[in-house]
Parts: sequence; structure tokens; C-alpha cells
Amino acid sequence: MDYVPIQYVKKIVITFDDGSIWDVDVANNRGSQSHEEIESSLQDLFLEYEDTIDSIDFRMDMDRMKRDLSKRVMKFLKVNR
Repeated sequence: MDYVPIQYVKKIVITFDDGSIWDVDVANNRGSQSHEEIESSLQDLFLEYEDTIDSIDFRMDMDRMKRDLSKRVMKFLKVNR
């Protein structure tokens, strides 16, 4: 996957080679930072620690994703009648 829409990410769990785990609460940062600032910070973090990161787990806001997709599908269906 090349792109994860940051507006649907709730939390990112980063596991390092040494077994340590960082929880990055993306949802909490939305009030103080724009999507672009969050994306830039995460990219910097991933680049800085890329040699020591074992895995990255994106926890998604599935309720928000379902709601937004439902709206788009309904709009699409109404337009194409």
C-alpha cells in the first residue's frame, strides 16, 4: 500500500527491532495540527528510524470510513440515475 489517508488513521503502532513499541495517537493531534503537518511529521519519523523499525500497524477509524464511503456511494447512485 503506497498511501494511507491520514484522516482515517486513529493510531499508529510502531514496533522496533529491540522490541520497544511506540503508540502514535494521530486522532489526538488533529486538533492542533493540519493533515499536512501530521503527514510530514510521520514521514520524518519513519525516515529517521527506518533502519530500526520492525513493523508499522495503522489503526483505522472504520466508522468514519464507512460513513464517508456510504455518502459517496449514495451521491454516485443519485447522479447516475
